Amino acid sequence: MSDMSDLPSQRFESSLETYSVKIAGRWTTVRLESELMAALKDVALAEGSDVSDICTRLAEGRRQGSLTSALRLYVLKHYRERARQSVRLGPTSELAKELEAFRRSLLATDERNYVLRQEIDLDRVADADSGIAFLFAYWKALAKGGERPRFEDFKLDTLRSIGFDTNVHLIDVEPSNPDEFRIIRQAPVTLICRAPDNAPLTTMGDSLYAREIKADYTAAKYKGQPMFQRMSVRTGEGALRYQRIILPCAVADDRPGRLIVGVAPPARSAARRTSTQV
Repeated sequence: MSDMSDLPSQRFESSLETYSVKIAGRWTTVRLESELMAALKDVALAEGSDVSDICTRLAEGRRQGSLTSALRLYVLKHYRERARQSVRLGPTSELAKELEAFRRSLLATDERNYVLRQEIDLDRVADADSGIAFLFAYWKALAKGGERPRFEDFKLDTLRSIGFDTNVHLIDVEPSNPDEFRIIRQAPVTLICRAPDNAPLTTMGDSLYAREIKADYTAAKYKGQPMFQRMSVRTGEGALRYQRIILPCAVADDRPGRLIVGVAPPARSAARRTSTQV
């Protein structure tokens, strides 16, 4: 009789991760493999839509089975059709090259605004803005070899010596609903101001940009691992290009409930100086 610890379910951890998605304006969660979620984002990019659009369409149209099953079949169908097309186009076609170039990017659009972000490997943080590189090294030191540090151990003053404290957001992501995420501290260089009274905002709002920020924060919360991104954004306030690192921290019971978000100084092309959270 074999030892129960030798069974596959005991030897291997689940490959499923929890992701928050919006369906018809309401947040819910799905459990998918990280590779499948990455593929779903690629499919959304190729279609010029976003993951929430696909989820809403499938949720409203399915007659049986779960949403996760419908998502898996949708991704499979997309790549089967793309495989057939690649045979017709040939391996060196311009379309094939363009799809490969954007393989790790995610585009979201809303009227004339857009959010384009590209995931960057963490081993390239050393080549990033010096403030982001320092913040990431500090976060790893606080983690002490564990998955994530405790938020209470983080000291913003440590970043003041290199002048990067003004580039850090602190976000409360404990609520299960991303719309209830709270800005504990907002980086002064990216302060959101509300027209027409120019009062600072304390919530992220519901613009395209805010929705995409909340989606990234949710992913970092459930994944529990750092995210390093290159961002290109157009909003009503202007165009932004910057790098961002999202670092999860633990609260009570070691649950990921806080995020430290470091932002490299964005290059602003807006004519006016009204700024937007990044």
